[in-house]
Amino acid sequence: MEIIKLGVDTHQNSYSVARMFEGGNPQPSQNMTPEAFLKFAQKQKKLAKRVVVAYEAGPFGFHLHRQLVALGIECLVVVAQNWDERHKKTKTDKIDARQIVLNLDRYLAGNTRALAVVRVPTLSEEIARDLSRERDQFKKDRNRMINRGHALLRRYGMRNLGRWWEDGALEELQPRLLEQFADQADREQLAKSLISQMGDYAEQIAQLTPRLDDLTAELEKASKEQRQERPKGMGHLSLEKLGREVCDWNRFTNRRQVGSYTGLCSGRSQSGGRGAELPINKCGNPRLRATLVELAWMMVLFQPDYIRLKRWKGVLGKASKAPAWARKKAIVAVARQLAVDLWRIFTGRAEPSALGLEMVAA
Repeated sequence: MEIIKLGVDTHQNSYSVARMFEGGNPQPSQNMTPEAFLKFAQKQKKLAKRVVVAYEAGPFGFHLHRQLVALGIECLVVVAQNWDERHKKTKTDKIDARQIVLNLDRYLAGNTRALAVVRVPTLSEEIARDLSRERDQFKKDRNRMINRGHALLRRYGMRNLGRWWEDGALEELQPRLLEQFADQADREQLAKSLISQMGDYAEQIAQLTPRLDDLTAELEKASKEQRQERPKGMGHLSLEKLGREVCDWNRFTNRRQVGSYTGLCSGRSQSGGRGAELPINKCGNPRLRATLVELAWMMVLFQPDYIRLKRWKGVLGKASKAPAWARKKAIVAVARQLAVDLWRIFTGRAEPSALGLEMVAA
């Protein structure tokens, strides 16, 4: 037998597996433990010259892919999706496994749109990327605590709180709270209760801040050690985050692939000669997308001669009176084009000066 195809729907303690022989229909899906599946997959190698497995990218990462490759089995990690293509509102693990193997069959037959295959990073790339994402998570958690404190006191009429979580700031807020509760007999107890609650938030912020600072310093140091030129307006942190999310700029062979990976491409609805542009599809990497939009605004400030800004000068310029939606649309377009230009620069396809970009040394 030439080939055996396996579609796998993965979960923490069990896999649903659908098998398909060459030229046949999928066999009924069966459930097995992760350990049993590896033994099952290895047995398939004795039945066919080629074994191909497909499973969805998800919370379990790429460990299964690496295990299968070590066994000499081909493995495709695909973008997770709703496999109920006919909207029958019937979804089970076994049905998903069957649909995955059917789409795998179409993909191997030449229909490359049947599956959206994910590039599997190397172990070192994945660890480096996780470090950058950990820093973003610490920042998000810290900002959440700060915003909770602001929201709590705003409900009691407090404004202009400043950096309330820093040492001594809460004690300075207590007299203001006593004024807010001047008409309450137990105002001191009320103020003390609020300050205690704010102190809990401040304690969590104090625990998160050192680790956030350490991760930021580590990422900036790694960027400086590479001694790579970067566009003016892009800091070491942004450069490092960008590189770790992309992993390898040479993975892309054309500008369309770059734009698609950012998820900044506009949607399109067209039928019967009529069509309309839709919001961006957000199909790519959300962390990369956020970084690129931030960098696009930096280009507006620090790189006025950047050729991608010429079209949008009337919208993004300082004297512009364009509405917010127009500015948002423009900056998204610049961010998408910036990603393509960075790909061209970092792969040697274009010189920064040809794009109107000023580079700064590491």
